[in-house]
Amino acid sequence: MIKKLILIFALLPSLALSQHTIQGTFSPADNYSWIILYKITPTATEYVKNVEVKDTGNISIELGHTDSKGIYKLVYALPQQDYNFDVIYDGEEDIVFTFSEDKGIEFTKSAENKLLASYTKSMVLINQTLNSFYSKGSHDETAYMKIVETLKDAQNSFENASKGKMVAHFIKANAPYIPSSFEDSATYFNHVKAAYLEHVDFNDPVLQSSDFLIQRILSYVFDLNKDHSTATYKTNVDTVAEAIKTTQLQYQSVLLEVLWNQFVETQNGVMANYVADTHLIPIAKALENQKLVNKLMVYKNTAIGNVAPDFSFKIQGTDGEKETTTMHQLKGHQQYLILFWSSTCGHCLAELPILKKYLDSNPENDIQVVAIGLEEAHSPWDKESLKYPEFIHIFGEGKWDNPISDAYGVTGTPSFFLLDAEKHILAKPDDVEALKTFLENHPITSEKQ
Repeated sequence: MIKKLILIFALLPSLALSQHTIQGTFSPADNYSWIILYKITPTATEYVKNVEVKDTGNISIELGHTDSKGIYKLVYALPQQDYNFDVIYDGEEDIVFTFSEDKGIEFTKSAENKLLASYTKSMVLINQTLNSFYSKGSHDETAYMKIVETLKDAQNSFENASKGKMVAHFIKANAPYIPSSFEDSATYFNHVKAAYLEHVDFNDPVLQSSDFLIQRILSYVFDLNKDHSTATYKTNVDTVAEAIKTTQLQYQSVLLEVLWNQFVETQNGVMANYVADTHLIPIAKALENQKLVNKLMVYKNTAIGNVAPDFSFKIQGTDGEKETTTMHQLKGHQQYLILFWSSTCGHCLAELPILKKYLDSNPENDIQVVAIGLEEAHSPWDKESLKYPEFIHIFGEGKWDNPISDAYGVTGTPSFFLLDAEKHILAKPDDVEALKTFLENHPITSEKQ
């Protein structure tokens, strides 16, 4: 019995060492309900656990011996990709932080995370000082070199302090360009851009498991393009593609799709299609990722300026009988609005009356609405569609599994596609208000067909 007790007590220290916690306080507490914890790897996001936020805003997540060191992501709201932050867990220390909407995250315990936060803050302040120097048009070389020396000393100091820690991966990869003598702003910018990816190891699994590499390439492509020209965007994208070509195809696909999505979100169809055609589609095909290939091709086919994908449907004929026609065969109007909606979509039910009122009040726009109801059943679509007799109504059977919505890449309702008389896509407004703005800025001048 004594031997067993000795063995148990001998194990207690090692058991205690394997148990660590992530503790946080969210404020205002009423804004948060649940926190979801994920472990991030280069190729996957692994669910770990979720905890409820207490009335005080506190959470406590216990990490056991099975939770290995690495990068963890805490999600605090939806959509998950917008409301989250990363933490470094080295397997040896507890993590304590506070989080607020105004200040973001502040670590009060965790050497790894506190050091990274301190480094980031220091680099921001020094770069702000350097930017201020340039903005004032100063040519004081002594003052300039003092700023540069501060930058150099700070980087060296943090690199030394991070030796042996996980945070060292981030500090080394973020190493800034440091001038050896005075440089004007244009020269400095060119040197910063040339060295921006120099210290980044895209094969580093620690960096791949964080948002660092994503933010790095986004900053390179978008922030380091002063004139926002297509030519510079293409050069920047090509540089990134070259820098990541030694990584696994799957990871190249992830990073390039991030760039593609950013161009899509900023409505830069030319560059979105350039990323797809030049880099992403060949990789997707090599990975046999037909789903991604289809998504990229759908976006390309529905780009502004292209002829909209055609589709067939039944319409009431002059003899009272239903006859089959196609969207491309529609005639008699200067513009056509393809509307994807659903009778079970609250936002749609709010937008459609606004659309009807606007079109009724502005007949000069001469727009024929083709409304495709993405539905699982005829009820309540039958009833709702009767409220808009001037629309051409199509029952989109299968809801999200519908060939028309698939051809247009629709992922949400309502979705709008404004076409001209020849069915070229003029605009893809987000809502009726955006449609109004477009029509006001692009009045119809051609004769009615």
